[in-house]
Amino acid sequence: MRHYRGKYIHENKNEKTEKWVIGLPINENYLITAYPNCPVTEIRIQPETLGIGSGRMDCENNEIFEGDILENKKGIRFEVRYGLYAMYDPFCDVMTENIGFFMVSDATDEFMPLGITEAYMKKIGNIHDNPEWRVK
Repeated sequence: MRHYRGKYIHENKNEKTEKWVIGLPINENYLITAYPNCPVTEIRIQPETLGIGSGRMDCENNEIFEGDILENKKGIRFEVRYGLYAMYDPFCDVMTENIGFFMVSDATDEFMPLGITEAYMKKIGNIHDNPEWRVK
């Protein structure tokens, strides 16, 4: 089963705490989390930060989520997205529609499947903490 990530923000009189939490969504505003030796907890998140886990890791064994920014060995950055995308199938010489994880980059107009990221991609941030890296 895939899990999700969202950003939790807690504010009190003296401080503001932001942290990423992982769990299963109840709706777009809440995740249920379960950590070892802790009770199951409902945590309110910022809905715009909710992203699904890809099930893939980067070359440093960091899990990749929708909205993450990856960088390849040549220094090219890619944004991870989830949804409907089209890509060229060179074997059949046709464009095919797919649904799932894909990457976009300012370096190319083509959508690319996520692929075997463990071999060649490093997670360097995400579109929420680093909005200046978002692909247009």
